[in-house]
Amino acid sequence: MLLNPSAATRNLCIGTALFHASLIALRGPTEQIRRLTAVERMPYTMTTAVSLLAAGWASVDGKRVGSYVFGGLHFAAFLLDVCSHIPGGKHVFRLVRTPRPHHMPLNQSQP
Repeated sequence: MLLNPSAATRNLCIGTALFHASLIALRGPTEQIRRLTAVERMPYTMTTAVSLLAAGWASVDGKRVGSYVFGGLHFAAFLLDVCSHIPGGKHVFRLVRTPRPHHMPLNQSQP
């Protein structure tokens, strides 16, 4: 990623496309399109699609800083998208992204 961010971002975009292609192969195109365009999935679908287009543009154009920025944003959006497909995954993503002191275990609540 550090030496050639364009190639790493391009591979991430290809991986994202293959992830969605595998879901289409498993569920069928009409069922997957129906799921992706459902009201509760629309924020995840649009976030992933927009970040995929931006990261793909930056990697194909060979922009180094753009590949870092849009590649990182696309990676976060892709993780959110993957977590949203797992039952309970949205709650795990919220737990992981909330900052907490390192000395506090996960099972204790914050004051």
